[in-house]
Amino acid sequence: MLRWFGCVVLMLLASGSILAQKVELYWDDANKESRVISFGVIPSTIAVQRRVVLRNATSADVFVRTVRLNRQGTTSPIIDEFLVSPTTVTILQSQRRDTISINYNAAQLPQFVDTLVDVDLVVQVLDTLNGPVVESHTFRMLARKTPRALGTLDTWIAFDSVYVNSACAKRDTIPVSNLSTIGISIARQQTRVRTPYMGRPEIIVDTFPQLRIPERTDVSWKARYQPLDRGRDSADFVIVYSNPDNASDSVHVLQVSGIGVEQQIELQSLVPLSGGGDVLRRGRDTIDISNVAAGAGGITFGVVISNEGNVDIGVDSVRIAELGLPSPYLTVVRPFSSVIPVGTTDTMIVRFDADADLRHVADLLVHTNIARRGYGCVPDTARVRRFVVAARATSIFSITPELLDLGTLTTRKECTSHRLVGVFEVRNTSTTTAVIDSVTVTPSGTATRVSPGGFTIAAGGMVRLEVELSKNFTGTAEGLITLWSASGERRRTFRIRAAIAEPDTLSVEVPRFVSSRPGSIIAIPVIAKGYDARVLRSATVELTYDPQALVFQGAIRTGTASESAQVQAQSSPGRTRLRLGFAQDAPPSDTLVMLRFATFLADSFSTLISFVADTTEFGSVDCPRLYPLNISGGTYYIDSVCGLSYKTLSGRAFRAGVLPNPAQDVATIALSSAPGSAFTIQLVDALGRGVTDPMPVVTAQPLDIIPVDVSGVPPSTYTVLVRSADAVLSIPLVVRR
Repeated sequence: MLRWFGCVVLMLLASGSILAQKVELYWDDANKESRVISFGVIPSTIAVQRRVVLRNATSADVFVRTVRLNRQGTTSPIIDEFLVSPTTVTILQSQRRDTISINYNAAQLPQFVDTLVDVDLVVQVLDTLNGPVVESHTFRMLARKTPRALGTLDTWIAFDSVYVNSACAKRDTIPVSNLSTIGISIARQQTRVRTPYMGRPEIIVDTFPQLRIPERTDVSWKARYQPLDRGRDSADFVIVYSNPDNASDSVHVLQVSGIGVEQQIELQSLVPLSGGGDVLRRGRDTIDISNVAAGAGGITFGVVISNEGNVDIGVDSVRIAELGLPSPYLTVVRPFSSVIPVGTTDTMIVRFDADADLRHVADLLVHTNIARRGYGCVPDTARVRRFVVAARATSIFSITPELLDLGTLTTRKECTSHRLVGVFEVRNTSTTTAVIDSVTVTPSGTATRVSPGGFTIAAGGMVRLEVELSKNFTGTAEGLITLWSASGERRRTFRIRAAIAEPDTLSVEVPRFVSSRPGSIIAIPVIAKGYDARVLRSATVELTYDPQALVFQGAIRTGTASESAQVQAQSSPGRTRLRLGFAQDAPPSDTLVMLRFATFLADSFSTLISFVADTTEFGSVDCPRLYPLNISGGTYYIDSVCGLSYKTLSGRAFRAGVLPNPAQDVATIALSSAPGSAFTIQLVDALGRGVTDPMPVVTAQPLDIIPVDVSGVPPSTYTVLVRSADAVLSIPLVVRR
């Protein structure tokens, strides 16, 4: 399956050890955390210099060396665009400062004119001259040289996917530099839309009424994308200017693109499956249930929805709620599938089983993950699809109250013998005697006592029913009480509810965003804030994630709150559970524990790292779930996927990707497979003719990076064929100059 992730560059702000750094490095005095060194766009006849400051923060001398790598992690001619000094291993004395000089010489390699030069500078720290690397820091260096009078560092503005007909617009700026020694007058500014549209333009670049760019000055145009309908949109922003110094061209063109997406869920049909009664669709959004006998088993039916949008529907959950509370009469027997592809239908099975003479109206809410999938400007109305369920049933029993709320207990009482007792009045409104054989409370364990457990009610009579709830819960507990009868109306249900107040809410989270190159080892902290170290004696944390992207490697406790705790770890593909036991007060640290993961190239460039709420708990000696939790998961992103498109086989024997795409002189193949696997890589044209010789490859590690020289082929659309002994993947590649 071919996937396009757009031009997204994700970077770790720092790399190397998570402990105290031996060497402090920075290049920008105003922003010492910056790891992107921009040289900007410059004329092709000059050079620009930057410097990186180093400070040895330790009491011992260290050694420093520099390595230049392209964005694929290898050396290539393009790295020589940046001249780094010193070039040899140097000594950095204790508590001393030094600098690394970087020169971008525009005349150094003329073949890279009008090319975005994107190179990593890796600064390695060694304890001894020939010893291993103990600390590594990576800076990303960006530059472009041009013979033109106007220049731009990046000539493509990609808005990726934006939700249609939203009140907001995704915005960006287009910076353009005057590289000449005199001012330039702009003759025309024009947005040429490549895709048809009706109504207002969807890609808009604000223009200036009159503009003259002074010498050596930058000007930024404001661009925004607000799609009206689904599909891809693209445009060229053309700047026509006077040619004061005989530059090679008087037209500067930048590309702007975006994709309009829309999620559309429609109620297609309703299918009765079992039980008595009628179920009909009324209008576009209403499910009408009628003629259902109370206590007779109800009716089970299928709700069929269709995906009428242009993105797959990712279903998070389905809720049937009455005034925000779970419906006591409507039950989801089988939910919708987690993913509903474009143009397909899916069926959810629902049962309506009520035991009262009532009209019941509830909302059927389909919660989707559309807002978490990286689309811009997703309105709140698109996140949840709402259908209305209107149902009718009858009963001979009148219960007062239908919902008994016992109020809230404090946390300390929750761990004592405090009783939670509720009393209901059950009236027989019929003209015959009714016999209740038994009374049950669900879920199992909700109640510790029900009195009486069975009884007879004369016509028009009343019985008081006393229910005592168990206190083995946190937050709010709700029990469903059922009167069972062997004849007539077989069951009648009503509800009881209670809550327990807890200490301050405990915040448990992992970093919102984590990224790395596939194949590396990362450490993810579990952060817990708000607990009382004198009370906390046990904690259980369970996380889920994509097992294709992350594999658990163990826990790091040194320097964390769990340093002296007993830790038990259980891990299975895509799931890790840690149990912590504290025999003494936990050290004062917000970092509960560090989790180490090995990273791999998965089907998606990101995976959610989510807490399992049911099993994540923090407690005291007698209250394992003492604390209410505010848990926040995060997202792990594959780093450096700018222009990456890759495919996988359905059997997942191997994966292959190509980047950048479009490419100019060198394309890189990312190949994920078992080490020792043999492949050939070849570039073919639209007629299937080979334009490069088949290149044999034997993988040495789970993720190999293979550069492919495309400088000898003319600009066009090609196909990269990656062949193994029993399979072949074809990946489109555009060569553009």
